[in-house]
Amino acid sequence: MKAKIINVRLSEAIHCHIEEVAKVTASNKSFLTTDALTHYVPRESWQVRDIHEGVAQPILVNSQPKIGPRPCLPNTVLDPWI
Repeated sequence: MKAKIINVRLSEAIHCHIEEVAKVTASNKSFLTTDALTHYVPRESWQVRDIHEGVAQPILVNSQPKIGPRPCLPNTVLDPWI
């Protein structure tokens, strides 16, 4: 598999942690970052899958599928959550 290159902005604290772990484990920063992402992405990707599944499900109104755009909540309902 051909490797791809990405640029990532890190906070100073995270960068220092990566450098420290790389030094202690005799690994390079690229390996540590790839390893972290390899574990993080599959663990968090369930959210994307569930969103796609939820959007694909029809909305039932009085036991009948509703055609058209999905209803939106008014800001007065959402404001307390933000």
